[in-house]
Formats: sequence, C-alpha cells, structure tokens
Amino acid sequence: MKIALTLCCLLIASSVACAATYKWEDANGMHFTENPNSIPEKYRSKALSEPREDITTSKPQAGYSLPQQRNSVDDQIKQNEENRVLQERARIAAESLKRQQAINNAHNNKLINNQLQQGFKSLATFIFLWVLIGIIVFVAWLSALIDILKSEFVNPSNKVVWLIVIFILPILGPILYSIFGKSQKNGSTSSRERNQAELLDRLKPRDGKDQDFDIR
Repeated sequence: MKIALTLCCLLIASSVACAATYKWEDANGMHFTENPNSIPEKYRSKALSEPREDITTSKPQAGYSLPQQRNSVDDQIKQNEENRVLQERARIAAESLKRQQAINNAHNNKLINNQLQQGFKSLATFIFLWVLIGIIVFVAWLSALIDILKSEFVNPSNKVVWLIVIFILPILGPILYSIFGKSQKNGSTSSRERNQAELLDRLKPRDGKDQDFDIR
C-alpha cells in the first residue's frame, strides 16, 4: 500500500514538472497554451520548434507591459501638456501685470506733470504779482525822492526829515509824504494861505484908529 502511494506521488510530480507551455503570435497578439493540438495548423510547427517554457518557472512576457508603457507615455504627454498650459498662463499673467504697471506708471507720471504745471503756473503768478508790486513801490518811492529833492519847503529842515523817512520806510514813506509832506512845500495851497495870513498880520495897523488895508 505504501509502495502504491509513493508511485502515485512520483507520477503526479513528474507530470507537473514536465508540463510545458507553447506560444504563437498571430494578428490578434501573443497566445499561450499547454495543449499542442489547440495551436492552429500554420503556427503549430513554429510553436513546437521553439523552446518550451515550464509553467512553474515561466515569466511574464514583454507583451504584457506594453499597455503599462503606453499609459506611462500618455501620462507623460498629458503632464507635459499641463505644464505647457500652466507656463502659458503664467506668461500671459506676467505680461498683463507688466501692461497694468506700465499704464499705472503713465497715469502717475501724467498726474505728476499736471501738478508740476499747476505749481509752476501758481509760482509764476505769485512772482509776477510781487514783481508788479515791487515796480509800483519803486516808482512811487523814486517819484517821492525826486519831488523832495526838487522842492523847497517852508521849513528847510523838513526836506531832510522826509528824505530820512522815505529811506527808512521805502513803502510807507512815499505814502506819508504824499499825504503830509506836499502841504509843507513852498507854493502849495496851504503854504500860500499861511503866507497870505502872515502878510495880512503884518499889514494890519498897530493902533485901532486906522483901518485895515484891503488886499485884493
């Protein structure tokens, strides 16, 4: 009984060890089989002549990795396309930002130029007004100085006083002279009136019997 069991185990082990795989390739791809009778007639001679591979030691054929390689290539192409799209978007965004910065800079420069022009106009107006005022003051001061130098005053010391006044007060001095100083000159209306009053006082009789002289 033990001998029979031992023989059965040996037969099973030998059948497993001797099992072989045949392969052939047609238009549909690579095929594998353990039964040589299932091989088509036109591929049988070639399949039988090629070395057979044991079932237990055979390795997967290279044909099985083709789909994986294709998927990997497709993924790489897709990844490259996505990277290219991202780079293009980044380039467009950078160009848009540059254009916006250029527009902002141009707008700021325009505002600065407008402010500078307004500032120059205001400064020019301010300078013009002060120059005009200075010219008017200088003309008034020069006219007062010439008038003082050419005129004779009732009191000669008044000429010196008015010269000192217009030199110390170049703006206010000519105004004061035109108001108060011209009446102090010889030949002015107030001066003639004073002279006439003094003359009348001198021509009046010293006693009360005589009549006053009539001066016409």
